[in-house]
Amino acid sequence: MKILSIVLLLGLILSLSLTAKPPVNEVLVNDGKLHQLTVELHQVNSEYKSVYLYVYDEAEERVFSKTISPAQAMQPIIFEGVESGSYAIYAHQNKDDDPTLNTSPAGVPLEPLGFANNPVLMGPPAFQDISVGISEDTKVSINLMTYG
Repeated sequence: MKILSIVLLLGLILSLSLTAKPPVNEVLVNDGKLHQLTVELHQVNSEYKSVYLYVYDEAEERVFSKTISPAQAMQPIIFEGVESGSYAIYAHQNKDDDPTLNTSPAGVPLEPLGFANNPVLMGPPAFQDISVGISEDTKVSINLMTYG
């Protein structure tokens, strides 16, 4: 009975590995095609100020950014003309009127922020943790979290 259970488990693992999709944050090569990136933000606070949304390429250069009101942030945010590739996506909402993310003396964010893939973080994220591969029109959902 024990051997049969092990054989069935190995068969299940093998079948899952054969049908698994590549990871979301796999680095993609630019094929010259342009796509639409749609970002949906959740947990936007209507009483706070502007929301800042940034898209970075693999060289960690900012390629797209938008500053929008909380009301606009509750609607899908669309970036047109995004080349195929891997992009890190970051958003934060300001409690005041400066575009800087305020942090505590220990470096803990004091304003809501979120990243693509909604990772659980214990420090600054790595590119691969917050990046998405874009090879077609893509929708990304980001939950804004308050840490401090």
